[in-house]
Amino acid sequence: MVETRVAPKLAGVHETILGEDPFVGIRFDKPHVRLQCEREFKAMLVRLRQGYIAAGGTRDMVRDLLIATAKNLAPLLRALLWLVDAERPKTMEATLRQAGAEFKVDLTAVLAAHDWRRRKLHLTDAEMEAGFVTIVNDVDRLTSTVDGLKV
Repeated sequence: MVETRVAPKLAGVHETILGEDPFVGIRFDKPHVRLQCEREFKAMLVRLRQGYIAAGGTRDMVRDLLIATAKNLAPLLRALLWLVDAERPKTMEATLRQAGAEFKVDLTAVLAAHDWRRRKLHLTDAEMEAGFVTIVNDVDRLTSTVDGLKV
């Protein structure tokens, strides 16, 4: 039997200005969400690897790739937390921390990449390479986690 859930009304997420709310009654099947998350994580791995090659060693381009990856992880991690009926924080940083704890993945490098955006850091080659390798490994672990979820 496939479990179907109605998306909860989230205060402050959206507001209908005119007419009926098109999101009332929208339904998500957990197996479909799990499959989409798996696809998104695998596509993220491909983008990371292709982006690294395309950057040709340009640190700022690799930094921007990792920052974008950190930003794109948050909605996927919120979906994973929903799949396992765990708390889903509203902020990106809290989501990364909650998902890291829930799925036993150290997302410190992802949190650092998120912070790079605000601080506009110029990293050394060694820092960039270490960050890249760590984040690719984190995304790979999360991909395996999604693949193994029974929903």
